[in-house]
Amino acid sequence: LKMSMIHYDEVLYRKVVDGYTAKHGLDQTVLDVFLPFLSQIGVLWLTNAICPAQEHFLSNLMRQSLHAGQESLPPIDADDAEVIVLYLPEREIHDISLLFLHYLCTKYGLRSIFLGASVPFEDLLKVASQFPEARFVAYCTAHPSSSNAQDYVNKVDRQFSDSSNKFFLGGAMFDGKESTDSVKLASD
Repeated sequence: LKMSMIHYDEVLYRKVVDGYTAKHGLDQTVLDVFLPFLSQIGVLWLTNAICPAQEHFLSNLMRQSLHAGQESLPPIDADDAEVIVLYLPEREIHDISLLFLHYLCTKYGLRSIFLGASVPFEDLLKVASQFPEARFVAYCTAHPSSSNAQDYVNKVDRQFSDSSNKFFLGGAMFDGKESTDSVKLASD
């Protein structure tokens, strides 16, 4: 995958990913290949070993693979199914983990609504009014920053503490931050 990224080689990417997926399935491909490689990309990017365009190239190919996997599954259309709302807070754009969650929710019969990156907070209020029992899930990489993470948790809690909606927020920036009754945190 490194060679694919460095040389902008989609053919090589597909050979590696399609081969692994054929043997192990998309779930294991994401867990065994994509997520570890994304960690490596972060290090390569921080050390200037790759440029942002190379990271964008490979990330977009991963997104395409996840979208194709999602499209291969029938949508969940049960009125009584639990609703999972997948979103990223404003200015957060790293959505590969969220796309994987969307795929897993659908695969295992949960109705997921994928809102994507950089969702305005006010929109969450509107979605919650339409789905008063929904579970909101976000996995953050860069935003909110670690220094603003508790403020974000507190803001969510203030707005949703009187509702039946629950929030599950993940990412390293939530390490050491306090969960609330309406917001549960995971740092990994």
